Amino acid sequence: MIFLNHLTIHYFTYDVINYVILYSMLKESVIEGIKNTFSFKGSMLRQQFWCYWLVMIVAIYLIPQILSFFGLAVFTGMKENPHVPLYVVYGSMLMGYLLYLMTMSAKVRRLHDIGWSGWWVAAEYLLSAVLLFYSTRMMIAFAIGGLSYLFERYMILAIGFLIYIVLKIFLVVLYLQEGE
Repeated sequence: MIFLNHLTIHYFTYDVINYVILYSMLKESVIEGIKNTFSFKGSMLRQQFWCYWLVMIVAIYLIPQILSFFGLAVFTGMKENPHVPLYVVYGSMLMGYLLYLMTMSAKVRRLHDIGWSGWWVAAEYLLSAVLLFYSTRMMIAFAIGGLSYLFERYMILAIGFLIYIVLKIFLVVLYLQEGE
């Protein structure tokens, strides 16, 4: 009985130490990432990158949930919420752009750490912008009745999305590599 209690205390202490180490890694990674938000030079270690990425993903998904909890949801379903103050709408847009820039600079610095050019990230964002523009244009054409050559346009869009998915997988594999 005493052995089990000692073993339980030992594992509890071990877990607490692991949580403290994980917390300090997350904190250091986020502080370093925030300091270098506008810096596309330098490098970012793999552990720093993934800890920072985890916190950014949680922030991207958690902040809108917190806003909606307080009744400040910018979007309700598929349409805008007319009861939200304008500063909340602009603030959430500004926060989205800032998080976008923060993750983009982290990706570039991670690629620099493994010896690759940061322009691969620019290619990713440029391709996503082109696909977004093209798909929006197709939806507008479909809505106003422009059905001519619809199959060919969908095929071009499908090929573009396939290229985008391959590029994303390629970049994730690069992010997982050990740095130089």
